Amino acid sequence: MKRRPLIRKFLYAVIGPLLVMGVLSFVLTAFLVNRFAEGERYDQLAREANIIKQAIEADTPIPRDIQGFLTTDGLTQRIGARGPAGRLPLLDDLKKEDVIEVQDERLLTYQLTVDGTRITTVRQAPLASSALDGVYIAIGLALLVTLLLASLLAYYMGRHLTRPIVTLRSVAQKIGAGETDVVLPARPKDEVGELIDAVDEMQTQLK
Repeated sequence: MKRRPLIRKFLYAVIGPLLVMGVLSFVLTAFLVNRFAEGERYDQLAREANIIKQAIEADTPIPRDIQGFLTTDGLTQRIGARGPAGRLPLLDDLKKEDVIEVQDERLLTYQLTVDGTRITTVRQAPLASSALDGVYIAIGLALLVTLLLASLLAYYMGRHLTRPIVTLRSVAQKIGAGETDVVLPARPKDEVGELIDAVDEMQTQLK
């Protein structure tokens, strides 16, 4: 029981920084993954806007899987979905690549203007999509496994490092009780070994 506080301190000293670094790494990785996913999403929106442009120029139907809007002479019509666009923010205020909030949903938009017709393509933002859930779960599981293995390794190392100190404490108690021929533990080549040397020297002087 008396060994636990020292091991606990050792575990805190090892696991604490690892936990902080792990959480920061998770947040940073999630941020970078999201930024990369947003870049890919904007590229997809740009491709879809060009598909709409080509369909308009060739007077062919626009693919129904493309979500967006066509604005001509101040009138806006929805592409790929039914219903009016009245709940959307003013499309005139959007930048070429922008983010909007519609009914508490975060959307990415891309705008392309061709001969007075403004093409606006819309897609769900990556963080609002379940497509990245697997990535975040994998990162979280990797973090938990790493912390678990680090905890087990730290506990093993803590027991290995504190065992000579605990043995040395018992030796010191025997010397204090008057014993003059006490077997000292093995001497590692570190500060604990120097401490054992000091106890050995003390025992020699007492003899």
